[in-house]
Amino acid sequence: MIEVAVVFHQAGKIAPNTWVIDLDTIAENAEILASEGDKYCLVTYLMTKQINRNPFVTRVALKQGLHKATAVDAQGVRMLHRYQVPIGHVGHLCQMPKRDISEVLDMDPEVITVYTVEQTRMISESAQEKGKRQNLLARVVGPNDCFSIAKKVVSKKKSLSEKLPRFNPSKT
Repeated sequence: MIEVAVVFHQAGKIAPNTWVIDLDTIAENAEILASEGDKYCLVTYLMTKQINRNPFVTRVALKQGLHKATAVDAQGVRMLHRYQVPIGHVGHLCQMPKRDISEVLDMDPEVITVYTVEQTRMISESAQEKGKRQNLLARVVGPNDCFSIAKKVVSKKKSLSEKLPRFNPSKT
């Protein structure tokens, strides 16, 4: 397939910046991942970093048994939502801008990754305004990470969940 793609590109039959995708391989890999996930009762997410603006490719993978899609940014989650792709995870590689949080919450992602206590607070406040609880994954890098520091700041009597009323630490 790679050789044909090169020949087609050099002959001008496909434009620059065109993606040539092996859908059979995507389907085979997705089937393997879904099968292994099912063995261990895991919910499997499809990482759509490179393909999230192509719902057809995403659907090929989900059709093989993967459960939901991951969007790395607000643009990606919008595309998934537009084509009614189930959204499992948002924000794996970049934070949700404040202006997008409300819209993303309306799309009902299973989890959102947060990097900072401030990001957690913004999502919590927006979820509270909507009467929702949002599952979050805290990205903790090491002992000096802001979540590790915040843990020391939060009083012993109140957990982060109590201080942020709509913070719902994910159990997934």
